[in-house]
Amino acid sequence: MACGDRPELAPDIGIRTYVDSPAGIRLPFPVDISPDLANVRQSHEEWMVRHRMLSTTDECASARYRDTDLPQLAALVWPYARGADLKLGCDVVGWTLIFDDWFDSDPKSRTVDAVIEALIQVLAAPDHPVESSAPPLVHAFADIRSRCNSGMPASWRRRTAHNWEFCLCANVHEATDRKLGRIPPLDHFLSLRRGTVCLENYLDLCERLGGFHLIPNVFHIPQLKQLRRLAALIPALTNDVVTLPKEENAGEVNNLVLVLQQQNGCDRDEAIDAALGFIAKKVAKFVALAADIPNLAERYHLPAQEQHRINRYVDAQRLWMGGFEEWSRRTKRYTNQLTEA
Repeated sequence: MACGDRPELAPDIGIRTYVDSPAGIRLPFPVDISPDLANVRQSHEEWMVRHRMLSTTDECASARYRDTDLPQLAALVWPYARGADLKLGCDVVGWTLIFDDWFDSDPKSRTVDAVIEALIQVLAAPDHPVESSAPPLVHAFADIRSRCNSGMPASWRRRTAHNWEFCLCANVHEATDRKLGRIPPLDHFLSLRRGTVCLENYLDLCERLGGFHLIPNVFHIPQLKQLRRLAALIPALTNDVVTLPKEENAGEVNNLVLVLQQQNGCDRDEAIDAALGFIAKKVAKFVALAADIPNLAERYHLPAQEQHRINRYVDAQRLWMGGFEEWSRRTKRYTNQLTEA
């Protein structure tokens, strides 16, 4: 395919109650898609160009970006988002992909420190203007952060600022492991994995794009915290199986298969089987916990409307996981990766 050719789009999907992960496991999570997908593609690409994260003169880079099809990712993981909300979701996932690829390019430590410090400053002082000399990543981040905060309560803004800080710092620590060539132990790996691919931040957007929010007393209910951790980990871990060949060739050490292979002292096929079994247990735990959700408000003596928000929150997590796996099957970002175990 020539650099300027646009890949043929996959046909629209109907609502399903399960998804077949490209990692080789069927997951009991629904798949749906926003009807506004076609309406936000162009405006999202214009935003990327305007913030100098995508160049109009590098047609091959633009074609690779279109092959990734992040607008489709946003429409699948937040299928209830419409119009400007869906556009915001597109811009957030666009920013995170550029940020992730920038880290993978192994920038100098001094540059990393300066960019991370500037991004954290955006979180600490969201109303403070970004310096004109700041890198495009920082200006674009300030824009999406401002739009995400719009209309959301202070408790949500504080919580999500913390989660963004976790994401930024987790990427720094993951890069340190990669440079040392050190495969981390399982607990170390899992503590970073939820942060390195911005999944906590995507889960926060379920509230923002869904038009609701959880008050702190509800957000910190133990069952909901466990569900959230699982909803962040499951897509990250299936992604580890799919991207294993690419990551290993790039010298990546933070991958569930590699971690389990080292921990168990087994061969590669056995490690992949162990990874799929590990994921299956996480999925079963999510399903079991979610079955207990309908009575949480009564159990914790909460107003009835909070149960409605809890239900929406858990449903959004299911849609998030199903949508991510469906996008992983469709995107050309993982072409030639491992797709079966």
